[in-house]
Amino acid sequence: MKPCQTLVVAAALSNGAIAAPILPGLKSAFDSTMGMLTSVAAPFLPPPSNDEILNAQMGWRSDTGVVSNFLSNAERMSPEQLSSEASIALDAELDELTHKKVLDRKFTQGFGQDQTVLQANNVLEGQQTFQFVVDGLKDFKENGQTMAPQDVSRKIRAINTDRCGQVLPSIDKYMTAAAGVLQQPEVPKAYRPTNC
Repeated sequence: MKPCQTLVVAAALSNGAIAAPILPGLKSAFDSTMGMLTSVAAPFLPPPSNDEILNAQMGWRSDTGVVSNFLSNAERMSPEQLSSEASIALDAELDELTHKKVLDRKFTQGFGQDQTVLQANNVLEGQQTFQFVVDGLKDFKENGQTMAPQDVSRKIRAINTDRCGQVLPSIDKYMTAAAGVLQQPEVPKAYRPTNC
């Protein structure tokens, strides 16, 4: 097949033309190639501005404070309060992902990749440590009213073991990278719960 014929057939196949049954493998090869090209090109966004980096850094830090406050006080809360406050902490934990995405655009894409942030991202996402915290907070939100005090304590310890040992230090690596770009004299750190 000549190159110009290939383009015509590929264009026709991408629109679901009748030629697909005649050349069954060609359409699937074309679709899979286009899918790869789309998936490679789709996630790239321009790097954030310094203002966006600062807002993401401070917003993420603030959200860690909300979650840390909940984890510091959860064992002393009434069952009703536990569920209600867990909902607020879960919202903050999920909002952290919004800020992370902004910083990921700066430090995990293209030519501006930061190896320390890539390692931190692997801990947070690749090793599912961030998801472990989300799942724990969601459990408190949905089941906190019926949890026995010893179950609350056990779950808080499990979340804090993961969060204090892996999640918060990884967030600090993002904070440090952002501080370098922003030329901040002091690097903000993620807030820790008192029972870390």
